[in-house]
Amino acid sequence: MARRRKSPIFPSFPKFRSGTLTRRGIMRNEDQEPMRRKMPEKKIVKWEPEARRDHERLMREHNYQENKVWHMLREKFGLKVFSLFMELSQKKYSNMSEIKRALVAIEIRFLTKIMPETDMDVITHQAVKNIRSLRL
Repeated sequence: MARRRKSPIFPSFPKFRSGTLTRRGIMRNEDQEPMRRKMPEKKIVKWEPEARRDHERLMREHNYQENKVWHMLREKFGLKVFSLFMELSQKKYSNMSEIKRALVAIEIRFLTKIMPETDMDVITHQAVKNIRSLRL
């Protein structure tokens, strides 16, 4: 059986007819220059006022789509709790798990007011259960 020549960097890879597989991609046998994908150059776009307005409107609509969760929360909990939630979340939450975490914090705050003598572990467990039951 004839032995195949191996590439120097990955001894387990055989030599390819088109070139050698290296860490940087396939090395061409002809030029020994690694083939790389060229990144498209970023174009700096000068906005026309009309185009900017359209873009901003689109972004607002997109933002609304993303904020459906917020609207849902607002409808579900009413304004008072929602404002408390907003106060709790000084930063804008990026995902659902963070929102749920803040809701659990609100719930804990609420439950400690109702049952001040109860153990904190029990309250936390109850709060998590209550938020889970909302099925957000």
